[in-house]
Amino acid sequence: MAAFEYKAFDAKGKTIKGIIDADNPKMARAQLKRQNIFATEVKEQKSGQVVQGKGLNFEIDIGKVFQRVSINELTEFTSQLETLFRTNVDIAEALQILGEQTDNEMLRLALVEIRDEVRQGKSLSSAMRAHPKIFNDLYISLVEVGQESGNLDQVLARLRDYTQKVQAIRQKLTSALAYPILMGGISISVVLALFIFVIPRIKETFDSFGATLPLLTRFFIGISDFIVYRWYIPFVAVIAAIYGFRQWLQTKAGSYQFDRIKLSIPIVGPMFRMVSISRFARTLSTLMKSGVPMTSALETAKGVIGNKVLAEVIQQAQDSVLKGKNLAEPLSQSGEFPPLMVRMIGIGERTGEMEQMLLEASETYDQRVDSKISALTSLLEPIFIVVLGGFVGLVALAILLPMLNISSIIK
Repeated sequence: MAAFEYKAFDAKGKTIKGIIDADNPKMARAQLKRQNIFATEVKEQKSGQVVQGKGLNFEIDIGKVFQRVSINELTEFTSQLETLFRTNVDIAEALQILGEQTDNEMLRLALVEIRDEVRQGKSLSSAMRAHPKIFNDLYISLVEVGQESGNLDQVLARLRDYTQKVQAIRQKLTSALAYPILMGGISISVVLALFIFVIPRIKETFDSFGATLPLLTRFFIGISDFIVYRWYIPFVAVIAAIYGFRQWLQTKAGSYQFDRIKLSIPIVGPMFRMVSISRFARTLSTLMKSGVPMTSALETAKGVIGNKVLAEVIQQAQDSVLKGKNLAEPLSQSGEFPPLMVRMIGIGERTGEMEQMLLEASETYDQRVDSKISALTSLLEPIFIVVLGGFVGLVALAILLPMLNISSIIK
C-alpha cells in the first residue's frame, strides 16, 4: 500500500486536498469517490519527495523543501506511540493511527512507509532507519534494543522522557535568545534610521552654512553617505562573508575549529559546554538503562553531543574502554570535561550505578544552564540600553556641536 496525495472537490464543490492510502491511483480515486470526494489529481508521494515530473516538466514544492519534523512533534509522536503500544495495539496499526492524525505531511508520509515496511516483515528500527531526518541514531538504537529485549514499551517511555527534556532545554534556550535578538534588531533598525533619514537632512542644513564641521559630525556624516550611496558594498561584503563562513564550516578543519571557538567564547562558552555535556550524560544514561553496551552507547552519544571537540574526546574515551580501562580517566585527561562530571562518572563506575550518576549529572548541569540563562538575560537588557543610548547620545552630540557654534559657522 502506498500514500497518494490528492486534490479534489467535495459534494458542495469545495476544493480540498489530502493524503490517502491505496494500492494504486485507481483504487485511491475509487476510495475518494465512495466518500463523495471527486479527485482532480492523484499522485504517489514519498517522504522527502519534492520534485515531480520528467525532463523539463517538473515542479518544486517549496513548502516540502523546508518542511521538518520539530522536536515537539517527535515528542508527541513518541508519547502517543508508547501509549498505544502499552495498551497492546499492534505496531502497524499504531503507526496507521498516528499517521492519520498528524498534521505534519513529512511525518505522515514517513509513518505510511514505515507501516508498510513493518507489515512486510521489517523491524520497526530498520524501517525508521530510512528516515534519518526524523529519527536520529539515538532514537533508532533505543528502538532496536527495545525490540530485541522485548521491552519496547519501557524503551519508548524513556525516549518520551528524553525527548521531553530535550524539548524543554531547547525552549529555554530559544526564550533566552529571543530577547537579545529582538533588542539587537531594534538597535540596528534605530541606527540605520538615524544614518539613512536623520543625518542626511542635518547634513543639508549644515552644508548651507559652508563652514568646517567638527570631526565627530564629519565622521557620522561620512558613515551616513557611505550607507546611503555605497550600500551595495556592505551588502555584497555580508553576503560574501556568510557564503565564505558556510563553506569554511563544511570543511572538517573549519567545523572543528568553530566548535573549539564556541567553547572558548567568554560568558556563553561555558554554557555551550554545559549544554553539550548534559546532552552527553543524559544520552549515555538513557542508552545504558535500556541495555545498550557502554562502547555502543558512547558511539551513539558521540554523534548527538553536537560538538566535534567533545566528540573527539568521547572517541578517545571509547577507545580506552575497549582496551579495558575506565571511562573517567580519559575524560579527565582531556581537560574538556568539568571535574564534577568526571568525578560523578568515576563514582558511578566504582559503585555500579553509572546510569543514575549520569542522569543526576545531567540534571545538575541543566539547572546550571537555567541559572546562567537567567543571569545572562538580566545582564543583556541594561547592556543593550547603555550601548544604544550611548550611540544615540554620540549622534546627538555630533548634531549639537555645530549648532552651539552656529554663529561662528554663519560668519
